[in-house]
Amino acid sequence: MSKRIGAAVLAALFAYDIACAEPVNLRTDGGLSITGDVLSFDGEYMRLRTDYGVVTVAYAGVTCEGLRCPMPNGAAELRFAGSPRIGEVLLPALVEAYGRQQTLNITAVEGENALQYQIGPLGAPELQVYFALSETAVGCERQRMGSADVVMSARPATAEENAASVAAGLGALNADGRARILALDALVPVVSPLQPVKSISLDSLSAVFSGEIVNWTELSGDEGAIHPVLAAENSDQAHGFQSMVLGDSDAVEDALRVEIGPDMTDVVAEDPLAIGVVPMGAFGKAAPMILQDVCGLRSIPRRTSLKTGDYPLTMPLYLYLPEYRIAPQAADFLAWLRSNEAQAVIRRAGFVDQGVVPIGWDEQGERLANAILQAGSEVSLTELQGMLRTLDGQARLSTTFRFAEGATTLTPVSESHLLFLAQAIRDGQFDGRRLTLAGFSDGTGAASVNKNLSQTRAEAVLAELTIALGGEIPSNVSITANGFGEALPMGCDETEWGRRMNRRVELWVGD
Repeated sequence: MSKRIGAAVLAALFAYDIACAEPVNLRTDGGLSITGDVLSFDGEYMRLRTDYGVVTVAYAGVTCEGLRCPMPNGAAELRFAGSPRIGEVLLPALVEAYGRQQTLNITAVEGENALQYQIGPLGAPELQVYFALSETAVGCERQRMGSADVVMSARPATAEENAASVAAGLGALNADGRARILALDALVPVVSPLQPVKSISLDSLSAVFSGEIVNWTELSGDEGAIHPVLAAENSDQAHGFQSMVLGDSDAVEDALRVEIGPDMTDVVAEDPLAIGVVPMGAFGKAAPMILQDVCGLRSIPRRTSLKTGDYPLTMPLYLYLPEYRIAPQAADFLAWLRSNEAQAVIRRAGFVDQGVVPIGWDEQGERLANAILQAGSEVSLTELQGMLRTLDGQARLSTTFRFAEGATTLTPVSESHLLFLAQAIRDGQFDGRRLTLAGFSDGTGAASVNKNLSQTRAEAVLAELTIALGGEIPSNVSITANGFGEALPMGCDETEWGRRMNRRVELWVGD
């Protein structure tokens, strides 16, 4: 049984002060007394901020005085803070689904400081989940201050946020085990349905919002000054757009700043000269634009292109977990977020999950045609035929691995894909199947060198996967690594964006 509160009510409940910690006093039988603000309690140990720093105390055998003292056999707590993009709909939907699957009662109540979900028998909940919506930067601060356990973020943590977390004794937000990708989102440029320009390159998009391109004629459109519309400053969408598109360039000063949502899409839709950038699925009355690179290759924001990472403005939705122990009930919920059941909830909530889906040959016609058209002295038609013979009888899966710029380490999204793949193999989803890790490169340099590089990357993914599986591939699954060099481009090698899309390892499966 579930009770829901609307999104507008949720937003009103989330404006609570960071300095909301209540002091408690712990006394042992031996007379030791410790006073401090409660930071967390996992059912066995309590973390306090004291005058002497952060102290962890075993709760058994102590007497606790204060409003924040846990009740005997009381509910565990899990406190989220940060991005409304995650906290308004997605995580509440996951909380409710988790409670239903566990056949537990779920109740949404107005807590003193935030929305609170109680999961468990009526009157005796086992887990209490709190949500506080804010900018991600505020969520990070709340975690450092001890008033939140998990940060919700629609962008990667910044270097400054990582440094502040380390300085607070919590370790880097992006450290192994702390950064968890919950789902995938994307930024999509939009225009009025009356605007004849329906596609744009990433370089041109950057030039528009940095003020280098100011008229639609520069984009092969009709005469008219471009009216750029951007998300409100300091929002996750603004930070994401800055890092992915503008880079070191400043946004044009006269851009109209609007809150993401109906206000932005209405402004863009009603102005034929406007262009904006919104999250995937939040187009409203505006028309989404296709990203088209200089050589003509197109990138369309679809579920499969986000899963594969082939859409260049994909934005992972992150959870930054606590460095300290949390209660078993809370840990169980966080572990459940990787389950197939949770992935289904993510899809129903309108986001892109990380579940693996097949991509048929009929959906790959454009890139296969492009590969054949570009076949020549570097990559011959004979080599393309050899690649197709190797992959014949197999289907491409959405799981795609990419490496950090100038490094041999996987990107955070690829690391998450690796964990999901390892779990699927352990669960027997690929028993008796043949998996191929197909490596590809960009077209910079000699084709023979690129082929060797793509083979090395495919073997690197296989090595990482073997580690994730405990050091050994199960005997009932066959996995091979093959490098095909620059044979199947996803982007144009004339641009950095295109080269980045081309450097990848794909997953294929056959009988």
